[in-house]
Amino acid sequence: MWWEIPKHLEVRNDTLFIAGKSTIELAQEYGTPLYVINADRIRANYQRLYSAVTKHLSKDRNFDINYAMKAHSGLAVLETLKEVGSHVDATSSFEVLTAEYVGFPKEKILYTGTSVKPEDMRITLGKAKMNIDSIGQIDRYAKLKDEEKFNPRVSIRINPGKGAGHVPECITAGKDAKYGVPEYQTIKAYKMAIDHGLEPVGIHCHIGSGILPPDIGTYYSAAETLLDLAGEVSKKLNIEFEFVDIGGGIGIPYKETDKPINMDIFGKKVAEIVESKADEHSLDNFTLKMEPGRYIVGNSEILLMAVVDVSDKYMLELGVDGGFNVFDRPARYNAYHEIVIANKADEEPKKDYRVSGNLCESGDVFTESKKTSRKLPFAEENDLIAILHVGAYGLSMASNYNMRGIPMEIMVDGGEQRITRERDTWEDLVFKQNF
Repeated sequence: MWWEIPKHLEVRNDTLFIAGKSTIELAQEYGTPLYVINADRIRANYQRLYSAVTKHLSKDRNFDINYAMKAHSGLAVLETLKEVGSHVDATSSFEVLTAEYVGFPKEKILYTGTSVKPEDMRITLGKAKMNIDSIGQIDRYAKLKDEEKFNPRVSIRINPGKGAGHVPECITAGKDAKYGVPEYQTIKAYKMAIDHGLEPVGIHCHIGSGILPPDIGTYYSAAETLLDLAGEVSKKLNIEFEFVDIGGGIGIPYKETDKPINMDIFGKKVAEIVESKADEHSLDNFTLKMEPGRYIVGNSEILLMAVVDVSDKYMLELGVDGGFNVFDRPARYNAYHEIVIANKADEEPKKDYRVSGNLCESGDVFTESKKTSRKLPFAEENDLIAILHVGAYGLSMASNYNMRGIPMEIMVDGGEQRITRERDTWEDLVFKQNF
């Protein structure tokens, strides 16, 4: 199978294995729905990207990966990345608190919110570096200057006027995006920050998520624009940047026809842009930052669900014991994810099935839309379905819709497995409410 990766996802004797563990045995032991994540895969993805970039940068150029924790904010995932030296990009005050709880120092947490109210900024004081999203936020943040642990050293998120992403909802820059200071207001924003007593030390952009060839060219172009703007700000306002953050968004293949990014070519291109622009604009030795999420965790996790019902309902329907409350991307984005019958992983596809969930919603399907199907081996009740590459925006977007519990997650690490998120109980859903 195109998605097989040695020591990660493998088919053995017609059974799907993850990190050397039989998915059938895992489902029997822990029940379904069940998320299963491979810590070694997270480490490998991180190291591949880190090495691809650093080997092409100048020797005196530092490089940080700010893991975009919105992709998967689980404590075990964050701990795994902390141990390999990662920084984090947090999008909410609670993400900041979570990163701090795991043990990330404030120097390694960048808080990049949007529509950020003073209360959220106040919570993060002394816990993270502030990355400002708008002209209005400059004023709101400066008003907190008398607060204990206020840090005037900030960065500003710029919208470089161009964006890319695997679906429109995941494009986070350009004229239709809500994020960042428009590139034509860059000088105004940095001057305003200085006038308000702040000390700008960073510049940032993030143009979208799930970027693959040929759209990766837009990523390179946005990086060039950001560095040009950094040069202009540095020259006109005499700001010496400590870091330039060119964002994340690097995609992963979800289907066989998706073309993956060649990491060596990517790292070389990024380094060429950074070093040439630094020379062109006489920018001092700033640290380069990137903030991938999907690339780090996306293909590290699978979701196991049991087949509960197989019926002919105008089209063959394969019903499973989880819905879009468990995994939302197909219903929300019409996103494609490989679906495997884990106990028949080597059998030939024979029939077209619509794979549907157990929620009271007609759009609760895992095959992109309610009008699409997927060719699978002959399916029966009690078969085990695996949805692949769900590590990014899977568990982190799960909900309690229809009074359904968020499922359990287990992590396999070095041949050992452990529960990293307990399954919700009815009491978890009810006992935080009041009559």
